[in-house]
Formats: sequence, C-alpha cells, structure tokens
Amino acid sequence: MPCNQVVTNTVELGKITALDLLEKALREEFGPTVSRHGSDRFNFVVDGWPVVLRGGRASSILGRAKLEAVVGRVKQSYAREAVKFAAKRFGWAVEKSADPNNFYIKKG
Repeated sequence: MPCNQVVTNTVELGKITALDLLEKALREEFGPTVSRHGSDRFNFVVDGWPVVLRGGRASSILGRAKLEAVVGRVKQSYAREAVKFAAKRFGWAVEKSADPNNFYIKKG
C-alpha cells in the first residue's frame, strides 16, 4: 500500500436516539477528548487516533478490529448510563464495583 494512502474503516453502531445520554457515556468512557458537533456527531480520541461517531456509524483510520473494540466500549458505556438513568428515575441506587461493567442496583 502506498504511504500516501489513508484507509478509513467504518463500523455500524446502530441507531441511538438518546444523544445526550450517549454524550455522557462517551465522556465517561473516553474522557475530555470527546466533543459534540451539531446534534448527532461526536469526535473523540482513542490511543491517539481520532474517531468520528455520526448517525450510528463509527469511522476512523484505526484498524477494523480496533474500531470494532471501540464500538463495543461505546455500547457498554451507553448501556451503563442507561441503567444509571433508569435507576435514578425510579429511586434505586447504583453501586459500582472494581469492574465498570459490573455494578449492583439496590432499592433506595
């Protein structure tokens, strides 16, 4: 492959309608590199490489396997935030464990 060629990979994330919740999830997962542009475009950095998330698609010059792993992290983070949001809404408490994907929900 010539060195002046850039390959961009795209991975489908799926349709997410709660974009404010997605933004919170991205900030929780990827920190201060997350920026929101318009209503549905998010930019953030993973391992020093930019990722663009727009309309349910993640695009980056990261390799396909790495980008698929990033999409997995986005899905997990979004699910965590959705659970926290629902728990708070119904008066339940979320307790974290050492692993961010394992948590306990208690009636508060």
